[in-house]
Amino acid sequence: MSEDRPSILDCKATIHGDGECTDADLAIAAFTLMENLENDATINVDDGLALLNHPGVIAEVGARILYVRTGRDGLGWDIAGENGLPFCTDKSDWLSYLGRNE
Repeated sequence: MSEDRPSILDCKATIHGDGECTDADLAIAAFTLMENLENDATINVDDGLALLNHPGVIAEVGARILYVRTGRDGLGWDIAGENGLPFCTDKSDWLSYLGRNE
């Protein structure tokens, strides 16, 4: 990881924190987690769920983490829509899915 990027632990603290961070800090943390997802098993479903609490691209990053970690709908790293399936960023939908599949 480059020196100008926060550590995975710092990123987790940012996304699970009490909301006292800037949108830019949150975006950097979210994308850093997503970029390291394949090589760091500590990035987990709870991290993806935490990102769904934020609108827009932050929630989309959270959903991508969830799709990769759960294998839901076979999307993984695929782009949503290519296989006709919607790209879900709704937290209640994810909680329901996780409850049925864990």
